[in-house]
Amino acid sequence: MDLVTLLRPLEDLEGAMADLYEHLSAVFHDDDEVAGAFFRLSLDERRHLGMVRHARRLARTGPGVFGDVDAEPSEVNAALAEAARLRAADGELDLVGYLRAVLSLEVGAAEGHYRLLVAQANPEIASLLEALSGEDRRHAGALRELLADRTR
Repeated sequence: MDLVTLLRPLEDLEGAMADLYEHLSAVFHDDDEVAGAFFRLSLDERRHLGMVRHARRLARTGPGVFGDVDAEPSEVNAALAEAARLRAADGELDLVGYLRAVLSLEVGAAEGHYRLLVAQANPEIASLLEALSGEDRRHAGALRELLADRTR
C-alpha cells in the first residue's frame, strides 16, 4: 500500500486524540492538575498531527522516492473508533476509567507497531515517526503517574 494512503488514518488518529484530550480537559475543568495534564496532552497531539501531515506532504511530493509498505491500517482504525467512543462517553466513565482508557490507546499497537511498518518506506519518515513514538512513551508515563496518584 502506498505511504500517503497509510498515513491518513494515523493523521486522523492524532487529531482524534487531540480532540479527546481537549474534551477531557473541559470535562475535568474543576481539577486544575487533571485539566492541565489533559490540555498539555492535547497540545502535544496537535503538534503530532502537524508532524504526520508533514510526512504525508513529503510522501505526496515524492511518490517515486517512497516505496510501498506492507501494512494494514486496521489497528489504527480500531484506535480511532475507540477515541471517538471515549469522546462521546460523557458520564460513562470516571477519571480513573478515562485515564486507563487513554493510557491503553497511548501504548497500543496503533501508536507503535503501525508507525514502525509505515517507517519502512523511507528513513526520513522513520525518524519522524520514531520521534512520535517517543512522545507517546512520554505521554504514557505522564498518564501512569497521574493514574497512580489518583488511585492511591
